[in-house]
Amino acid sequence: MKRPRPANGFSLIEILFAVVILALMMSMLFNIFSKSSDAWLSGQRSMERFTSGRQAMDFLERDLSHAFYFTNIDFFGFSNAIYCATVVPHQIGAISDIAQAAYVVDTNTGNLYRYYTPPTTNSWSWWGWPTVTNSVNYTYQPPQDALLAQGVVSLQFSYNGYSNSTWWILSSWDANACSNLPTQIDIKLTVLPRKLWQPSASTGYDTLTNRYARTFQTSVYIQTSQ
Repeated sequence: MKRPRPANGFSLIEILFAVVILALMMSMLFNIFSKSSDAWLSGQRSMERFTSGRQAMDFLERDLSHAFYFTNIDFFGFSNAIYCATVVPHQIGAISDIAQAAYVVDTNTGNLYRYYTPPTTNSWSWWGWPTVTNSVNYTYQPPQDALLAQGVVSLQFSYNGYSNSTWWILSSWDANACSNLPTQIDIKLTVLPRKLWQPSASTGYDTLTNRYARTFQTSVYIQTSQ
């Protein structure tokens, strides 16, 4: 009598071995995908920081390089905000070539705003000396005002120039009090990816800043009467 032939199929050990191999392959594929995803997100964050930071610096350079002051049109510069009149290209319907610009960071949101009064306005008056937390209580009004950057860690200004025939390097500048505009304004802007920004007092904020923040620096030179 012939013995029955074993049924075709896999043994339990073979199935377990195949499952282990499949699990290892899935784990390797997941790691590859995870690293690729992290690299893509890192690139997106870097691009976001560069785009917003570069845009803000371009606006600052353009406005400040054409800044001026007069008896009743002052120039106010602080360590973290700036207010000035600036000469802009002539626009159809404009009553002058003078506009107002202010750059202020909202420390509650990390947003950098450019508040702007265009020369087409026929009834604007100059802002008074900012006294409350180095800023004027503006109301954000797009499209003339602009949100230039988000995730701003800090915006710093330093002013170099003559005041009463003496060269100064100051953290604030009032053109009327100094009898001149600063000759050079040094600007430093530090930006985090928007989704990583948080109030500076938050736990671990320094670690986030050191790892992900990008810093932009430039110097703007202004033609003065000195």
